[in-house]
Amino acid sequence: MPGGAPSYEPTEKDRAQVETLASYGIPEEGIARLVINPRTGKGITAKTLRKHFREELDVGLTKSTAQVVQSLYRQCLGADAVYDANGNKLRDEIKPYAPAAMFWCKVHLGWREKSDIEVSGKNGGPIPLVITKNESNY
Repeated sequence: MPGGAPSYEPTEKDRAQVETLASYGIPEEGIARLVINPRTGKGITAKTLRKHFREELDVGLTKSTAQVVQSLYRQCLGADAVYDANGNKLRDEIKPYAPAAMFWCKVHLGWREKSDIEVSGKNGGPIPLVITKNESNY
């Protein structure tokens, strides 16, 4: 800015912080308050955040969403235990979890839980309709 205060310059630490907070789903206004401008000692504005951290804001939530989906997918299908080259267990076996699979099918395949309730009169016939005259309505 000619003749004005120097513009905000993000650091690598700021970039990592913004990506992490975005991955948690923190709103941009909240993230901006946590990124401190060393010149002012205060948080930056949401406009400044979007100007300097567009990539971190976009990538952060996408990365965490991918991790959550990967975890859900493992829960649906199950996964073998993972070992390193020395035979040390890095991750326990994950047994398939039916509710996770049902959730996946509801979201991705349009499955839904359906309850049918049929109401009928005596012996399965129609329900008789009785209309009574209420004197207070006239």
